[in-house]
Amino acid sequence: SSCLRVEDRHFSDMGIQPDGRVGGNDMDPAPVFPLVARTPLDITVPPAGRGGGLVKFAAPDGTFFSAWVPHGAQPGQTFRIYLEGSVALQACSVLCPPDKQSGEEVTFKAPDNKVYQAVVPQGISGGESFIAWLRTQPVAPPPPVEPLDPEDMKPWIEAARNFELNLDFQIGDEVEEEDKAATELLSDDTLSTQELPKLMARMKVASEGKSTIMALSDKLILARIVDNMGLPQMPVLLDIASEDTLEEDIRKFVDERSQCDEPCALFVKPSHLSSSEGAICLPPPTVETQVFKPTSAEEKERAAQDLMDHVRRFMGARANEVESLALQAVRPGFLVQPRYESVVGFRAPLELRVLVLWGKARTGIWWWGLDGSPEAHRNAWIQRCPAKRGELSEHDTWDVLHEHPGENPGYIAALELFQRHMPSMSAAAERLASAVGAPFLRCDFFVGSSRWGVRLNEVAYGSSIEHRRRPKDGGKRLVDDGPAIAHILREGMAACRQHWPWEDFLKRLGATGDSYKEMEVEESSTPRLDLPRRARLPSRDPECDRWAVPPELCVTPRADPGKAQQVPFSDAAAQGACVKSAGNKEDSAAQAMKLNGAPGKSDAVKATFRNMSSIPVELHWLGLGDRNVSQGSLAPGAAVLVKTFHLHRFTLSDEAGAVVHHWQADRLKGDNQEVRLEDAALRILASFANYMPMEVELFWRDPQSGELLPQGRLSTGSQATVETCHGHHFVVEADGEVVLSWQAAVALGRSQRVAIGEA
Repeated sequence: SSCLRVEDRHFSDMGIQPDGRVGGNDMDPAPVFPLVARTPLDITVPPAGRGGGLVKFAAPDGTFFSAWVPHGAQPGQTFRIYLEGSVALQACSVLCPPDKQSGEEVTFKAPDNKVYQAVVPQGISGGESFIAWLRTQPVAPPPPVEPLDPEDMKPWIEAARNFELNLDFQIGDEVEEEDKAATELLSDDTLSTQELPKLMARMKVASEGKSTIMALSDKLILARIVDNMGLPQMPVLLDIASEDTLEEDIRKFVDERSQCDEPCALFVKPSHLSSSEGAICLPPPTVETQVFKPTSAEEKERAAQDLMDHVRRFMGARANEVESLALQAVRPGFLVQPRYESVVGFRAPLELRVLVLWGKARTGIWWWGLDGSPEAHRNAWIQRCPAKRGELSEHDTWDVLHEHPGENPGYIAALELFQRHMPSMSAAAERLASAVGAPFLRCDFFVGSSRWGVRLNEVAYGSSIEHRRRPKDGGKRLVDDGPAIAHILREGMAACRQHWPWEDFLKRLGATGDSYKEMEVEESSTPRLDLPRRARLPSRDPECDRWAVPPELCVTPRADPGKAQQVPFSDAAAQGACVKSAGNKEDSAAQAMKLNGAPGKSDAVKATFRNMSSIPVELHWLGLGDRNVSQGSLAPGAAVLVKTFHLHRFTLSDEAGAVVHHWQADRLKGDNQEVRLEDAALRILASFANYMPMEVELFWRDPQSGELLPQGRLSTGSQATVETCHGHHFVVEADGEVVLSWQAAVALGRSQRVAIGEA
């Protein structure tokens, strides 16, 4: 049977605590659920599915969830989910450690890479397995699908017609019988979110024995080809293609790095694997010293031995069976490069994946994970916008798209850096794809280093990432661009008329040999291909320091709904809007050290906003460029907790959007701060001066009834002062006709002068 099922045990036998203790920030209790109204649901692994990857599915009531594909599951097979009401449960097999027994707590890592705790059930001892049940994550429904208009399709087919296709990338009709279920293309009249994944699966099967695809998958050969093209990439400090001289090469390398005048952190990665398997940093990011420079004989020996052990461990590994057949056949190897570090402080360097179809860049993707993964909300797309509809040219612009629910300085700075370099990255990616004759190629670029500028990292033929574009009606919800990409590839394959053998492409880039097995790449002192000016990536970028953002500002402040509460007016202890510190007795010198980046310290601030006024207000965080990012509404008497950082700015606005209070976080005032908005802060003294040649009458509009209530008469040249509140309306009449309508606004000052007629 192709159905992968887990052992089915009664929930009460599992011994999982519903309120298990959390053993750290990354540990959650494995939940227990009663065995009631349980409905099994079989989920089919999609064509591009892989063990440990995410798959989205719909429950019978239309709710969507994401589940993790069990390791070993193949496309077309099924695994089982259980539905209990509005909850979807997935089984996770847990191996009881040898030193544990029934009733004791164990920790385990689930397929979602989170660490959970569970209690070993009765009858289970060390070395035996039991079942833990985990909630699957609810996710948004799949994005809508829109076909491309003929006018928008035309330039891509024209690009295919003029493209010189490497025969290694031609997708024929020959597919093995056992792969048909996973690779069969949809019919031409079908538009589905699965069309691109099915095409990618077919491309993986068709890649077997294709020298060009294997060469591009081999990071060592790719690095030499890229060098010969003159495209900037991270320099290769050490390459290992054989275990024969491994020990000698590594000891020599470690000795050279110990004497290096400009030491740096290193990135070590296999040339034959994917998905960061076997990749490590030297030193690890957790180590305080951020450069690799062993000095003593003992340090050098330990560094050399550790590196040799790591390389030997992965030299015998092969790419995962869900990868392309070409990648699975790549020769083993390793390379060591300087670690790229971006000025924007996310945990990984800024990397944009540029997708090229028929020699033309279509989009750039800042990828954080499939829908349902913890950081998928950060995914962003940079879409090509033709300067003239129906044509693709170097004058096209690039539009940034994302569905991030909030904003933070780091996220915005990264998008601006990507957009700034998109013209040169797209041109470089187009040149590389055309040089190797690939109709589909994903080129990944590092961005955001003043020292290294923009660097090509690696390329991929085929990709399982998601694609989005702006809808035709300009709406906010992005549409799935995958079906359009598949349509462009399929129609382009039929339109392309220039087909050439792989040797015509790779040999002019320095490749020798009759196949990939014998392939070597001869170094060239000068670029073998002329790059157009716009494709010349900056090898240094000192200006990018203007976009530098520290790690603590690469998170979005979010209101904590669990902390929201109604606050009685009797709790008010101060007049006006003020900030109060709570529970922080550090002196100013110690506080200042935190702001100056002392190791291990943070600029985090917890701010409680309390609306003690009589009007509802909206809380906004001011993002980069003073963009308003809503943090929620506060009714009179409500409060909300916001986790933010030093110098972050916020506003409180009334229902009409008028700002009634500004506030900026100041770490020197404590870890926990309170912002109160009182009615006293909304009071305004308004002086009405009559400059008209006649007597006028002043009215105040009752906010409750809307009735105009008289406030007195003003003769010519007279003045009256009224104490009022923000948002209150006044009307001035002369001879029964309205000559002035005025509304009080705190933003204009606490004392305001209102001229009736010309002064």
